[in-house]
Amino acid sequence: MKLVKIDDYTYVNPESIGAIKDDYLGTNIYLTGSDKPIETSAEIKKVLDAICGSEEHLNGKDNLIKAVVDGLSGITDITKISVEYNRRNHEQPGGFQVHRR
Repeated sequence: MKLVKIDDYTYVNPESIGAIKDDYLGTNIYLTGSDKPIETSAEIKKVLDAICGSEEHLNGKDNLIKAVVDGLSGITDITKISVEYNRRNHEQPGGFQVHRR
């Protein structure tokens, strides 16, 4: 489970979010299966940036991942990379490893 920091008092698992609504006092975050929102005074842009992983909200590991993705983004010939899907157990989602050839 990954938690993202929305504001000083609110951390949310992005996989549990069902809806996000811009409100005049801030942003309401609805978890899947719930009709009662988590209310935050954060602007909707900040909430979306936190959930989507803007650089402001990245930790060291995420910065490394971003650097790898940025390094691979210039590849225009798909035959020069290989992609491998890894999954440690069936309860957690897996991940992809991208290698240059």
